Amino acid sequence: MKDINLVIWDLDGTKYKHHDHMQDIFDNTIVEVVNKVLRDNGADPLPHQEIKEQAHQSFLDNGLSWKFFSEKYALDPHETFKTYNEMMSLNIVDSAPSKNYKAQIQNTKKIGIEHIIYTHGSREWAKRVLKKIDLHEEFADDTIFDISHTQWALKHTSIDSGYQKLIALRPFEPKTTVMVEDTERGLIAAKDMGLTTILIDRDKAHKKAPSHVDYLYNCPEEFLHAVLKENQKSET
Repeated sequence: MKDINLVIWDLDGTKYKHHDHMQDIFDNTIVEVVNKVLRDNGADPLPHQEIKEQAHQSFLDNGLSWKFFSEKYALDPHETFKTYNEMMSLNIVDSAPSKNYKAQIQNTKKIGIEHIIYTHGSREWAKRVLKKIDLHEEFADDTIFDISHTQWALKHTSIDSGYQKLIALRPFEPKTTVMVEDTERGLIAAKDMGLTTILIDRDKAHKKAPSHVDYLYNCPEEFLHAVLKENQKSET
């Protein structure tokens, strides 16, 4: 990894550890969001359990809990996306990272490595999260991209993936770019494009990296430490 000059970060579950009760928080939020948007559009609210089950299936099918409802009830995706991210609670963020985390990012910048974020959440949500984990000063607005910027193309869709849309917005050379994700499917299209792929496996669920994953780390700090160490070697 000594030749990389750009790190693309996923946000949720990658830049921070999820709270143990994350699923309950997500479930409650999606229920509130769907019924609010339905009421705002003159439709009747849905039973809570029905929303939860459909949201879970929507996430499995396409990676977005709210997409099913937007399509079925002809809801404006921008409105639904905005409301969902505005109403999401920061309580899903378990805790701030170590001070070393921020210093590591700063040190990689000093050796010419840039950092951007590409998230399925919104830019505003990313800014709220970064503020909580004290990384907001490291990511200006123009380094944060979300799926509304990539025309709703997602990271895990291999055909016309979000990465292809992203490279049009923020040009980069795949062979010198790293993608850091906490989901396996979020890295398949990245690998196909020639990016170096990093899987953050906080639960240590993998004994070895899947075939489309180049490196497996337990946390972002471990990955950044490896980058800095590799570059120190190249200087000696």
